[in-house]
Amino acid sequence: MSDIDPVLTTYNDIRQQVQIRATVSEEGALREEVFTRWAIDLLEEKGDVAGGEPCACVAPRVGKVSGYWLDRDMGRLTVFVSKFAGTNDPLRMPAADVATLINGAIRFVSKCRMNWHRSLEESSEGFAFGETISTIDFKKTATNVVVLTDHRSPKLPDFELKIDGKDVTWTVWDLERFHRLLTSGREREEITIDFGGRQRSSPLHEDAVLESRLRDLPNDAPGLRLSGDLP
Repeated sequence: MSDIDPVLTTYNDIRQQVQIRATVSEEGALREEVFTRWAIDLLEEKGDVAGGEPCACVAPRVGKVSGYWLDRDMGRLTVFVSKFAGTNDPLRMPAADVATLINGAIRFVSKCRMNWHRSLEESSEGFAFGETISTIDFKKTATNVVVLTDHRSPKLPDFELKIDGKDVTWTVWDLERFHRLLTSGREREEITIDFGGRQRSSPLHEDAVLESRLRDLPNDAPGLRLSGDLP
């Protein structure tokens, strides 16, 4: 890999920021937890997420949750799940590994809905997350899973998830996408929408959050058509 690779430069910058923040952290946070906080802060600053509360929750044979944000007024739950390596060169994350992270986060949520979290220490972040989950009416709440990683994820999985009959949307913020966000000079990533005429593929075709928001618009909104069908 070339030393002048701009994506590698971004990767090293992220790795250095995480290492510095982990070193000065009074709580002795792990690097993946620091990365989660950094990523959520960045996405909130750029307007891609409304907010986020880091919480490191890991359960063997269940899954993990790295953070969440609940907007009760809008009826939206965002669940963050991170995978950070911080190695000398960026790793690749296969589509199967992305699917494992997303499924694990949803499995963790499902377990908490059955009060599984009550077996955890009350002072733990997992218990606090579970208590929040237990108060949600998922028939009236849209759930979105956001994967945060310093890996490259060139291929994404193709699968569908539901909670109480409602589609679970998901999106992946990998190294390439963080690089675009940090170097584009834009407040948000550019999103291509077809306003009539020939269809064009969106560079954010994997962004399920965009699709979720567009579903809220009336079907007859003048001149608006997403490049691709929404159910």
